[in-house]
Amino acid sequence: MERLETQTLLRSGVADIGKTLHEISVSADKILDNVSKYMDLLQGDELFLGESSNALIEKYEKFKNEFPKFIKEIDNYSEFMTNTLISYEVTDTQMQEEANMVMTAEISKLEDAGNIGDNK
Repeated sequence: MERLETQTLLRSGVADIGKTLHEISVSADKILDNVSKYMDLLQGDELFLGESSNALIEKYEKFKNEFPKFIKEIDNYSEFMTNTLISYEVTDTQMQEEANMVMTAEISKLEDAGNIGDNK
């Protein structure tokens, strides 16, 4: 019974990780969008003009252009976790069904041979 509980816990954990990773990528994308809006506002602000601000804006633009790659990687890993879990569950179900078929066939053979239920 403990093994079944452990498997359920592990599956649940993998599912939670996949879901959490997806939520993180969505959240990070929203944060980037909000920061970009503020950076756009600052570029129009006369107080935020000059060499330093231009250097900061240039660095931010590089960051902003690279950031979606990281978000995509988080999403890819989330999808990998989810797909792996589904694959394991399908394989586990198939193995259980095959084991049940083999056991049923073997029990049937024994019953036909008179070895089960014979009280002699």
